[in-house]
Amino acid sequence: MSVLGVSGPPPEIPRVVSERDKSDRRIVVIVIILVIVVVVGGFGTIFAVSAHYVAKFSHIDRSHESLSWDPNFDQATSTTFDSPGYGVSLKLPGKWALTQEPTTDICHLLRADRRFNVLVRPYFPSFAPPSAFAAQLVNRFRPMGWTLESQNSITVSGLPAEEIHWVTPKGTRGDELIVQKMPVVYFVVLSGPASDAESWEVFRGALPQAFSIR
Repeated sequence: MSVLGVSGPPPEIPRVVSERDKSDRRIVVIVIILVIVVVVGGFGTIFAVSAHYVAKFSHIDRSHESLSWDPNFDQATSTTFDSPGYGVSLKLPGKWALTQEPTTDICHLLRADRRFNVLVRPYFPSFAPPSAFAAQLVNRFRPMGWTLESQNSITVSGLPAEEIHWVTPKGTRGDELIVQKMPVVYFVVLSGPASDAESWEVFRGALPQAFSIR
């Protein structure tokens, strides 16, 4: 086809881009950049938080923890363990001491007569509620002959928690607190002979208020 004596297809007429179109394009580009920044920043934040908690809980820092007795060690009517670095404290009736064995728990205490022990163990990362952990424990230990005396949904330091009372086939009783402070779940396990009814009455009166998280 010939147009004005020139063979071939007619020349394309360049599209005129309006100022409005240019503005819309700039907005789209800005939005895309913002989305990229938010996504990358979000992943960066998650990575940084995860790295912080992994470092914090993979090796327990005991440099600032303390153990005190009221009124003193020899006449102790109560023992308080405090860990500012992990924001937890545990106050128990009687005289207790830290175990001398290596442990990965935040604390592991033995009563003076060595018949009772208590530990505070962190679990990270965890986004499941305490009730989910309680259900897992029930499903795991019931087939082994453990007797579930009771289970209650409570709060500890204003945080969601589960309280479980067990008795094992070997005559050991265990009281367990499962407390969630995102993204960590704390387990507090107190165990000793089920036959010592007097001690258990004292402990049941002290728990779960004995444990606190800041």
